[in-house]
Amino acid sequence: MLTVKKITKSYRRFRRITPALEPFSYAFDHGLYGILGPNGAGKSTLLSILARNLRPDGGQVLLDGEDVRSRKTGYPARLGYLPQNGGGYPDVSAEDFLRYVAVSKGASRTEAEAQSHAILRDIDLYDCRHDRVASFSGGTVSRLLLAQAFMGNPEVVILDEPTASMDPAWRACARKLMAREAQNRTVLLATHIVSDVESAAREVLLLRRGRLVDSGTPFELTEKVRGRVWGITVYPEEVPTFTARFRIAAMANTKEGVTLRILSNRRPAPEAVAVDPNLEDYYLCFTGELL
Repeated sequence: MLTVKKITKSYRRFRRITPALEPFSYAFDHGLYGILGPNGAGKSTLLSILARNLRPDGGQVLLDGEDVRSRKTGYPARLGYLPQNGGGYPDVSAEDFLRYVAVSKGASRTEAEAQSHAILRDIDLYDCRHDRVASFSGGTVSRLLLAQAFMGNPEVVILDEPTASMDPAWRACARKLMAREAQNRTVLLATHIVSDVESAAREVLLLRRGRLVDSGTPFELTEKVRGRVWGITVYPEEVPTFTARFRIAAMANTKEGVTLRILSNRRPAPEAVAVDPNLEDYYLCFTGELL
């Protein structure tokens, strides 16, 4: 279990101390945990501290009761990490890169080869395993970097915006990979893409201005906005009136007109009907401070 106890972090900017993370505490067990929040909420700061890339001003991070900064834990070998601006080794092959990561975490050469071949098949890069990383597109490099975080069978995997540069098809494959790998380990996923966590997350944490302000299962959070999500179809010329007055979650052109998905604490129009909410509705209400 990964336990976080009252960690804090502040930065000095323009001769002023700016808090980036208020006292944060949480206990993470096996499973996928989604970490959501707008830019500047403290997500990357939190993950950098958990990955030991950044020292907190106060508090502790414990793995199975031991401080992760203690050599007794062997934390680096038990950790998989993909930072927001992760890079690879452009002059080596995809297979050599993954094998290197696995061996660096204590896997034997035989284990590293087996792991690399298995995950290269998962991300559809097995036929390109001997190609240099420098020859890959940005989206392909993102798949490879996501894969490396799981090499060596780490107990804790920390992922910061892993699917940001992937197309929708590969984002769906990445979600399956993360969900599968989270069954036997702790996976922390910070993202702006709500669909990455909606179906597979054990719990979702919401950060705002460095504070943990809400958490729960996707279902629990979604239920908080039931009765605040509305659907209505209007004429195209009516759309500006609604967009000026309400937060719009989605709109689509139909034969009947423009269908709007509106977030509001009250019925936006007599013809509007309440619709079933989803996690993105909750997140938009959260960022729009409708909660």
